[in-house]
Amino acid sequence: MNKKLEMINALESYYSSLLDRSALDVNKFLEAGGSDSLDMLTKSIEAYTSALNQYNFTQKLKENIIKSEEEQVKPEQENES
Repeated sequence: MNKKLEMINALESYYSSLLDRSALDVNKFLEAGGSDSLDMLTKSIEAYTSALNQYNFTQKLKENIIKSEEEQVKPEQENES
């Protein structure tokens, strides 16, 4: 596996763990209720949304890298034929 994909896989793992942690926080503050929890719930939802956006961006980046590498391999295979 090349270095780019290794870095992307590390980012995916990182953002996936942030999503899990943020989802747990959201559930915790939803269950707690009360006005004190509202601020923390809002922050947790913002953290979840941010992590989700970053995760989705990482997925698109990975797709583009894989597609680019496949396109580079394809002409090489055609030249060998």
